[in-house]
Amino acid sequence: MPTHHAAVPPRRGPGRPKLGVVAREVTLLPRHWEWLAGQAGGASMALRRLVEQASREASGADGARRASPGDEA
Repeated sequence: MPTHHAAVPPRRGPGRPKLGVVAREVTLLPRHWEWLAGQAGGASMALRRLVEQASREASGADGARRASPGDEA
């Protein structure tokens, strides 16, 4: 008699799902660490927010630069 196995999704453990986060070392001045420690969500969250904001602002500036006629160097 053949047995049929239902597809069972893999069990997830406690904690957050993997988001593709990569741990790296960052060197900052003590005043930077102090500021980061006071931010909501902690240092990692604050750094992610700052990087995302800078990335959005840079992509907007890059698009405006590409759209400007006569700015070729």
